Amino acid sequence: MWQPEELWGYWLRHQDQWLQANDAFRRECRRRFMMSCTLASEEAFAHWKTSVEGCLGLVLLLDTIPRLIYHKLDMAYAQVPKARSIALEARRLPQYVRCDSAQRLHFLHPVSLSEKRDRQEIVREELEHLVVDSDPILQGLKDDLLRRVQEIDRFGRFPADNARLGRRSTPEEEQYLAGSLGIFRA
Repeated sequence: MWQPEELWGYWLRHQDQWLQANDAFRRECRRRFMMSCTLASEEAFAHWKTSVEGCLGLVLLLDTIPRLIYHKLDMAYAQVPKARSIALEARRLPQYVRCDSAQRLHFLHPVSLSEKRDRQEIVREELEHLVVDSDPILQGLKDDLLRRVQEIDRFGRFPADNARLGRRSTPEEEQYLAGSLGIFRA
């Protein structure tokens, strides 16, 4: 079974593949992580919540990895509320101040998927102080999180989610959606 530090190390070693994943890499990740994702969703790793590393491992198993292995399926986002709760809990742990930019971006991701303005304010405040040191992958993740904040500012919701949630798009949202989507959405 994976340990939190191993999960993070795996992500760091393969982050370019995660962001540009092909079917072969998705299959490999399904094989490696599906059981751990299921166990995490069933609270089997609840004891991990006592450390920042453990919380990060849970966020990977409940948010990051499912988006990869369940690509284009609603299951990809099924555990985001749990991941968001854990990410918010992690911010209250004393060790959180020692998290690097990559770790903070991963903690912010499930928070950024909320359409609640107070959650987006958390993301905005952290992003204002987050330095990614010219790392193009981290800069891309930071830009995507900022785009979500801007969408909530502009629309009060994520237009890309309208169809999936059975919502009717406004003409302004339709125009926006016809342009460019820079966020990881199905």
